[in-house]
This record gives sequence, structure tokens and C-alpha cells, in this order.
Amino acid sequence: SRIPNPVPDPIPDHAHAMPMQHQQGGPSSDSSSSVAPHLPARFRSLIWACLDANLPKSAAFYAERYFALDNKCHDALHLYSRALLRCGQAHSALWLVSSPYQRAPCYGCYVAQAECHTTLGQHAQAGEALEASLSLPSDEFGKWPIVSNTISLSNNFWPATPANANRDSRFEEEAVLHCKAGWAALKANLYDKAVASFRRALAINPMIWDAFEGLCAAGSSNLSQI
Repeated sequence: SRIPNPVPDPIPDHAHAMPMQHQQGGPSSDSSSSVAPHLPARFRSLIWACLDANLPKSAAFYAERYFALDNKCHDALHLYSRALLRCGQAHSALWLVSSPYQRAPCYGCYVAQAECHTTLGQHAQAGEALEASLSLPSDEFGKWPIVSNTISLSNNFWPATPANANRDSRFEEEAVLHCKAGWAALKANLYDKAVASFRRALAINPMIWDAFEGLCAAGSSNLSQI
């Protein structure tokens, strides 16, 4: 079937970008009970293949159907949000993973929020979303897969990953999130907060060079003591 054009962004009513059964207040029913076991994996593979091939409209087309098929699945939610973001619909992508639509944002929702805010130039809000993801209980941290084979932590939360990557088993490291929070704070001119985030990242993983660069950009001293 023909791939529909994405809804223009920004839109006055973010709900217009959502399927009718998913507007305002979250999913109205649980469709997961009737999902064939093989379909989620097939949809994930297809959506990632479209994203890797730089076909965001195709990715959004299939991601919407995956989400409609299993509207309780956060993996489907995150993929739909990511596909919309790649289509240039940052507001719609953000609406999907934020309240009031998403009543209980998970770890992956907060990371997705951060990417959307960054795309919109809202760096302070991006940092707050990353801090919210880090504030979750330890048993929730990394519960939902948001894949990141990060090349440039300062510029990209969701870079393209190899087509054969196992996207269901890799999660953001805590140190990586602290580093990203530092860059978000730095871009929002919150220098003290940025330095604190970079130092927390390096305390966990001293191999993250982006955190060292962030400290230098923030004008931090005593780098030899890290």
C-alpha cells in the first residue's frame, strides 16, 4: 500500500499525529494478547532496516502498525517515536513519550524525550529528561531498549547502527547518560551542572573521551585529579 505522508510538524494539536485509537490519555485497550509471537520481531527488523537505509517514511509506516498491533509495548512506542523524529516530526515524537499521553514514562521514554528536546534546541529540557532516566530505581534502569552504539555523545543520542546489530539486548550505560546530560547542560549554559555530570560520567567510566572534552569546553580545571 502507498506510504502516507507524515503529518506536518509542528502541529497545533499533537494528537492529530496519532492513530485515532491512541489519542489523548494513552491506549484505550490492550491489543497485545492477540499478537502473533513472530510479528514483533519481524516489525522490529523491518523498521530498523528502513531506518538504516534512511527511509524514515517507510519506518514510520511500519512503526505505526507495530504500535497499533501492541499498544502496551514500550519497544513499539520508542520505535514509533524515533521514526517520527527521523521524519522531521519532533513534536509528535515527543508527544508520544511524554505526559499526558504517556502516564508512566519509562527509562527509554526519558531518553527518547531527551533526543526530541535536543532536536528542538531545548537543551535544558533534554538534560532534565536524562536526569529523570538516571533517577529511576536500579531495577528499572535500562529496562526498555533504546539502542545506542554512540559515536559522538555530544551530538547524537540515536546514531545509525549496523544492520546486523542485536538491537534488543543493548542499553544505554549510566556513564553515557551522565555524559549526554553534561552536554545538554553545557548547551543550555548550565556550566556547573555540566561539569558535575561530566565528572560523574568519568567516575563510572574514565574511558569516555567526550566527557573530558566536555570538561574542557566548560572551562573546568584540575582535570588531572579525575
